[in-house]
Amino acid sequence: MPGHKGDAVEFSGNERYEMPSDSALETPDAYTVAAWLFPMALPVDLGCAVTKVYGLGAQNAWTLCIATDASFFFETADHELTTDGMYGARVPLDSWHHMAAVWTGSV
Repeated sequence: MPGHKGDAVEFSGNERYEMPSDSALETPDAYTVAAWLFPMALPVDLGCAVTKVYGLGAQNAWTLCIATDASFFFETADHELTTDGMYGARVPLDSWHHMAAVWTGSV
């Protein structure tokens, strides 16, 4: 898919890219998650652009998604699976959107 500089990765909703675990991704104090999205259809369930694995022992797991009503959704969980989630503005289909969430240690 042509981008401003170079090309973007296009996923149909069935593919994914997995990056191996790395200590640099352990962010116990704060972090920012961001992605550029061009949604072409509403998801059947949450359509997540980027996710850091959930599960016991996972430090600061998170997911950045579009919900079935086209709203922005962000959720984070600590190593005990205590979760905090929030919905944001709705995003129109067939246009580019920059989604970002900042977590500072509490909601």
